[in-house]
Amino acid sequence: MNNHTLWSLRLGYSAKQAETIKRTGLKNFLERSFATKFDLKIPDFLENSPKSFNEFKELRKKLKSSSPEEAKEMQKKEVQTSFEMKAWWIDKMTEDEFPLREKMTCFWHNHFVSTYQKVKVNYWVFQHNQILREHAFGNFKTLTKEIIKSNAMVRYLDNVDNRKDKLNENLSRELLELFTLGIYFWSQ
Repeated sequence: MNNHTLWSLRLGYSAKQAETIKRTGLKNFLERSFATKFDLKIPDFLENSPKSFNEFKELRKKLKSSSPEEAKEMQKKEVQTSFEMKAWWIDKMTEDEFPLREKMTCFWHNHFVSTYQKVKVNYWVFQHNQILREHAFGNFKTLTKEIIKSNAMVRYLDNVDNRKDKLNENLSRELLELFTLGIYFWSQ
């Protein structure tokens, strides 16, 4: 199978991966891609990032009580961690022997989007991606149920802004309009 065919299939494989496909055959390559496991280990660059809401609150307290220079340095560190996570993920997409799971994770991340800029907790964005990675080849309904429970998605879609007698319906509306049924269904 030549590179042009692989690109036309929208698989976007590198020359190295194209050689593997040529050697093993596309069917075998895809079967091996679907059978890949993913690493559950938390990457080292997330070691000092907040992992829970309480740790996040403590970081925010520290930011408020710090000098402007110290606060800027702490924020810069978290932004750098976000960049490291992106580089780590791109590396996985380009260097894994069977990168289809990572490419599907990217596909699902573009569907069930969340960003560090809004979520503010790198570990939650990592967890979000791990859910996408785990369910990359699975059932859409199961993936949707799991992803909607993630801290990143809850925060990204403003569900943390709910107040008594004043619900923020962004999460439910976007779940239906953007992620599942679509706006057309609701306008009928």
